[in-house]
This record gives sequence, C-alpha cells and structure tokens, in this order.
Amino acid sequence: MLRDRLIVGCLSFSFLLIGLLFYRPLHGFRVQVILSGSMKPALQTGSLVLVQERKPWEYKVGDIVSFRPPTAKAVTVTHRIIDLRLHNGVPIMHTKGDANSSGDPWESSLGSITGKTLISIPWLGYPIAWLQHPVGFIALAVCTFCLCIVPELIELWQCLQKSSNQLVPEG
Repeated sequence: MLRDRLIVGCLSFSFLLIGLLFYRPLHGFRVQVILSGSMKPALQTGSLVLVQERKPWEYKVGDIVSFRPPTAKAVTVTHRIIDLRLHNGVPIMHTKGDANSSGDPWESSLGSITGKTLISIPWLGYPIAWLQHPVGFIALAVCTFCLCIVPELIELWQCLQKSSNQLVPEG
C-alpha cells in the first residue's frame, strides 16, 4: 500500500511539474510540445522539448529555438536558426525547419525567441497536449481522485467496520 502511494505521489508530482513548466517558465525553463514534422529528424512530432531562455547575444546559427513569428502572436514555432545579421542595429534571425525545403518566409528579432531547445523526449508530448484540453484535464482529475482518495475511503470504511464489529456484544 505504501509503495502504491509513493508511485502515485511521484507521478502526480511529475505531471504537476510538467504542467507548471508548460504554462509558466521556471528559472528560464519551459516545456513545449512539437505539433508538426517540420523539424524531423531532429525533433519528432509529439515530442516534449525542454527549452531554456537565454540572452539574445547567446544564440547562434545552428541553434534550435522556439519563438513567436511575426505572422501569429499566439503560436510558438520551433525551428533552427540558419542566419543571423544586423538590420538597423537590431539582430535579426532567419529560421528554417529541418524537414522544410526552404527557409521561413519571415525574419524575426532575437527578442521573439522564448528559448533554446535543450532536450527532446519523443512521444511524451502527446499526453501533455491531450491534458491541455478540458476533457483531458477532467480525466486526469478523476484518475487522481480515484488513485488517491478512493483507497483511503476504502481503508477508512474497513476500519469503521472492524470498530463496529468490536462494539457489538457477543451473545
């Protein structure tokens, strides 16, 4: 029983940590899910990647970075930097997905970068992406309730049954 509680606790802590990193960076670290195949073979579709914020001058050609392109503010793209240059004193990058035949149609400032990819864990992004949807979040809450609370309720019920059997006079 203690082993089961320990396993559930570790899994719950892991999901909580990943969830926190997904929605809010922690000391410059954030997790993201790769939703397209534009970075194959370096990053597979459905991978969970850990990115770290860096100073703008620390990025270099060849780095895989996550950034917000000038075309859509709510979307984050993860591509490789293929060119860096100064335009009117502002550092500008040109990016490209490894699987794409040509570079991205835009150029972005280094200020649009949310972080550099450090590690990639294949397939772990699929359940994280599913948990972002209301159905997935509710399913996680119900499973956590069942794994944590229901065994405690059963144990409490068994203790109450034993107590009530001891109180009944033998006759």
